[in-house]
Amino acid sequence: MKKYIEIAINKWNDLFALNQSFLGNFVFRGQGNCEWELETSLMRMVKIFHEDKYPKNAANQYEKEMLEAFKWKYPGYQQNPNMIPKGNDSIEWLSIMQHFGAKTRLLDFSDSMFVALYMAIYGDFRADAAIWALNKTMIREPFITAAKEEGQTISNDDADAIMYRKAEEWINKNTITESELGFKKLFMVRPHICNERISRQQGLFVLPSSIALPFKDILTEYCDMDNCLTTNVEDFGKMTNLQGFEIECGLIKFVIPKELRYDITRALRMMNISAETMFPGLEGLGQSVNSIRKLSYEHTEGGSGVIR
Repeated sequence: MKKYIEIAINKWNDLFALNQSFLGNFVFRGQGNCEWELETSLMRMVKIFHEDKYPKNAANQYEKEMLEAFKWKYPGYQQNPNMIPKGNDSIEWLSIMQHFGAKTRLLDFSDSMFVALYMAIYGDFRADAAIWALNKTMIREPFITAAKEEGQTISNDDADAIMYRKAEEWINKNTITESELGFKKLFMVRPHICNERISRQQGLFVLPSSIALPFKDILTEYCDMDNCLTTNVEDFGKMTNLQGFEIECGLIKFVIPKELRYDITRALRMMNISAETMFPGLEGLGQSVNSIRKLSYEHTEGGSGVIR
């Protein structure tokens, strides 16, 4: 089992000083509240409708019906035929659905920790935020091991291609048995049809084999979720220099105090990471105006030294 580590950020530049070579082994997701678990939007919707007392196959049925409806109606909105996936390319369909706000089994991640950092501090300024980091090697490992058992040596790109195909198989199952509902595996996929938002945000998706289970339950197959190791930035920095630690460390949660949001936002803007660069077209411009107001609030009205 891989280590699950939680790190409290104390200064605005702590994240910028971390070992970027080590962090290159991870993909990142920013969330506006550190109390939120890793959870798909589809599972959140099912929970709201059923108050945690839902049939095991509810999420699968929702997904199937939503996919069918979206596939039927989407071509009437999309004039570019190159942007319309083939019928059974479910990852591509789910990616488009996610882009336009539908609830899916996909969790957005980024190759860039700094993009995830922006997404973490982009929303509610009243809560401590978090960045979740998942080890790419950990997710690829089962597929590479399976290939070795068959006498094959495969690259990371090969493993990613296998993951994509296997994820498609799971999504496209016509019926799912009781044992398959409890099957726990993660897939890391990049859509073949890349929209501007995915490109700007260096995006990819992590999705579970089973959407009948909480995402955290699937993580327990990879990481020791019951024994979280809490540490500080300085000690974590020392750990990243230890041989083999990049393999042992499976999941990291960086907790970002709300008091640091202003300085972090200012630093990210100097790196040209802002709403205007993260979101395409007029949406980015509109969001950037909101951000300017948020940042100026405390210096004109708040005066408390805390972003509100």
